[in-house]
Amino acid sequence: MLKDIGLIYRKEMWTAFRERRTLIFLFLFPLVVWPTLTLLPALLFGGKEKKAVEESSRITLIPANIAPQLEDLIESSNRLRLVKVSDTKKAVSEKKTDCLLYIDSLSSDSMILYTRIIYDATRVESKTAANKVELLLAKYEQEVVSQRLAEQGIDEKLLTAISTSRENLIKDTQMIGFYLGIFIGMFIVMGSIMGASAIIIDATAGEKERKTLELLLTAPISRSSIMIGKYLAGVTFAFISPVLTAIGMTVAASFILPSLASKAVGINFASIISFDKILMTLAVILLTAFFITAFLMAIAVRAHSNRQAQTFLAPLNILVVIPVIFMNIIPAIVPSWMFLIPFMNVMLVLRGLIMGNLSQVATAYTLGTTFVLLFIALRFAAKGFGSEKVLLR
Repeated sequence: MLKDIGLIYRKEMWTAFRERRTLIFLFLFPLVVWPTLTLLPALLFGGKEKKAVEESSRITLIPANIAPQLEDLIESSNRLRLVKVSDTKKAVSEKKTDCLLYIDSLSSDSMILYTRIIYDATRVESKTAANKVELLLAKYEQEVVSQRLAEQGIDEKLLTAISTSRENLIKDTQMIGFYLGIFIGMFIVMGSIMGASAIIIDATAGEKERKTLELLLTAPISRSSIMIGKYLAGVTFAFISPVLTAIGMTVAASFILPSLASKAVGINFASIISFDKILMTLAVILLTAFFITAFLMAIAVRAHSNRQAQTFLAPLNILVVIPVIFMNIIPAIVPSWMFLIPFMNVMLVLRGLIMGNLSQVATAYTLGTTFVLLFIALRFAAKGFGSEKVLLR
């Protein structure tokens, strides 16, 4: 039986690697397309934002000569520079200035200066300039208040009744693991589906459409051997695809991390993704590959053609996207019942694994749920391969 399974396995692998579609789904998407689509916008936006922060932003003060002290503070700043424009209504939209600072009025006692900041939130340069102006106005206010208090002989401490600091219960390394785990879990599940579907659909519905499955059934090989051989080929692709995706994402991230190094000073990245965590992640990927391949095979074997199989499996993409949507709002300490939800439990386990707060109960719930669903999917797939009505219709 093992020899027959190996024969079917080699046949499916050889057939898959001969097709251009396999090379695209197995290599091009994980190694090139996904990392590019995910990290390139972040790289471009991050570089643009960093440039806007480092360079001096252009602001226009309207009207001028009302607050000389404020103007002096702006001119002495290396983060802002005053520019004059002819048409204030179109100045920001036409990029002649980054933002407008309106001095609307001065209170009757000349104590309060009423100002407005006009900017374009869709432009990084304009939004950054507005942030710089807000910081400068806060500094200006502090200087004016300190000067007034000094003139009255009042100690500034009299205006401070309480001083508060915030401390995050989740450590910095865990916060990085929190967000990193979301992306890793999403790409592992989606990568497994994409990798397995490329071969499972072709090995079941595709062979039906080409009328080659009937010829295969006449060979002196048991149907269970045929199913297991095709299943293991799908598992191979479902395992390789997310692994290659992780490699592609790692290579792409290596171009971004240097730009983020200043924001991550003192953080030990080796402790976030250690060798032990990598091994456990590979084990989770393998288990996920077994489950997803069985699920895909149970459905695809009942389709008449490639197109029909793709239609049957289309809702699966929605089921995967739903957990991704909610992952950002699920706290680090997760209720145990959430680990009973398929796909979401895998993402939560991977996130907890990287954060270092994965509990034994969560692991047990995930393993139990996955193995039960795996058994059900395999039985459903075996029932399809054992039915003449399903295979030959």
